[in-house]
Amino acid sequence: MTQTSSDEARRYRILDVVGEGGFGKVYRARLEGAEGFAKDVAIKLLTDDEAPDEVIQRFRDESRILGLIRDRAIVTVDPPTRLEGRWAVVMEFVDGANCQRLLKANPIPPRPAVEIVQEVARALDNVYGQAGPDGEPLHLIHRDIKPGNIQVTPAGTVKVLDFGIARATFSARESRTTTHIGGTFGYIAPERLQGEEGPRGDIYSLGVVLATMLCGRRPTHKNRNKLLEWIDQDPDLQAVWALAERMQNPNWDERPSAREVEDACAALGPGLRGGPLRRWAEREVHEVSMAGDDVLIGNVLTETLIGVSRTGTAVAGAEQEQPGRNPWVLALMGSVGLALFLIGLIGLSAGLGYVAANSGSQEDGVAVAVQPSEPVVEAEDLVEEPAAPVVEEPVVPEPVVEQPIQPAPVVPTVSAVAPRPAPAPKPAPTAAVSKLPVTFGSIPVGATVLVDGRRIGKSPIVGYPLPLGSHRIEMRMDGTESTKSIKVGKRSPVRYIWKGGEEWQVFY
Repeated sequence: MTQTSSDEARRYRILDVVGEGGFGKVYRARLEGAEGFAKDVAIKLLTDDEAPDEVIQRFRDESRILGLIRDRAIVTVDPPTRLEGRWAVVMEFVDGANCQRLLKANPIPPRPAVEIVQEVARALDNVYGQAGPDGEPLHLIHRDIKPGNIQVTPAGTVKVLDFGIARATFSARESRTTTHIGGTFGYIAPERLQGEEGPRGDIYSLGVVLATMLCGRRPTHKNRNKLLEWIDQDPDLQAVWALAERMQNPNWDERPSAREVEDACAALGPGLRGGPLRRWAEREVHEVSMAGDDVLIGNVLTETLIGVSRTGTAVAGAEQEQPGRNPWVLALMGSVGLALFLIGLIGLSAGLGYVAANSGSQEDGVAVAVQPSEPVVEAEDLVEEPAAPVVEEPVVPEPVVEQPIQPAPVVPTVSAVAPRPAPAPKPAPTAAVSKLPVTFGSIPVGATVLVDGRRIGKSPIVGYPLPLGSHRIEMRMDGTESTKSIKVGKRSPVRYIWKGGEEWQVFY
């Protein structure tokens, strides 16, 4: 990716929308650099300003993961950044179309389908064993392999996209929770629903992808028999279908590994119809646009720069040298500031009073020092505005008028001693709020889950920590929704499954 100097903000002109998710969109943009430099990139932009903390953490982790792995089928990426105050991941732009869009026209022929799966399996095997910064394997699992996350270019290049819910072992990652079950309905391995993660979960998903490419639609219990009747009429389809079935074995330890899938595809491919992937892609793959009425299209987003605050803390959004500001004006402003400083010293030595000011943000006329409170610094919280100069008025003492001295009145002596007031009771210590893990599910999976009005993700959500007491749960899917009041306690239900309408099932 293209790098710029530390004092140069990168500018991205939004050209198109190429993808959309629950909390953000992926845009095609043009990086506009100095001296006419231009380069197309993909920008994954977080659009929800009130996204849960875990979503923001995973958003930044995606960039870290992509920065650690090296593979021809994985896009390159820049460090996490902010564009106009929003978190963004700037990646290599890949032209062409994903397999989900390609399947809207026709099923993918057996040989190109097998070669696509072969390349994805090779990449999964490579990045799982690739060493991280500490020299240990990353053990990376994608967790959302599906046709929409596999891109094919007109030249036949295959890229694996969207590592937003990927899991890897490395010390710099922020998100360490296992609350959410990763994946897309219909592509999730059975053991993942039970909270078990492993590399062969991605193989199960890839097996569903292979079967879907052959049939033009994802096989389900309803259409399976009809699809089998069609497959049985074609020997090439039968051979590839058999591999897809092995990859979807309900028992994960009986599925082939990623390396075994790669080898099986390499053996099958040359004998199948459809021609090599590259030749097929030249004819069938064309760049697909999602351009619409998105408000950002045509706008230029500027990268938030990194500066240093007066406390020495690195902050995002600190102002750099303003373009077009005359250096003579800056020098004059400095002279005025020095003069004001000297006047303040003279006033202090003459006993006229002084005003102490802290180098912080001003709130209701009181200076408040800015102190960093978290390791991860949010840009908009620490941007410092230049303080207005303080002009001090001299304090004029009031004249002192002497009064004649009057004799003090005689007060009778009182022998009684007043009782001491009882000491104020000490405040009771605040007890820590206890939480219990609760699981939320739906049939089918993929419902939006809200707890006490706050969105926490899509079902199934396993082991979400809730404070003891009453809560309101909302489930939303396909224009329908249901609300349920629950009570969290040691003897309360721990699993809530929404089955549609107002029907809920609970488990203790």
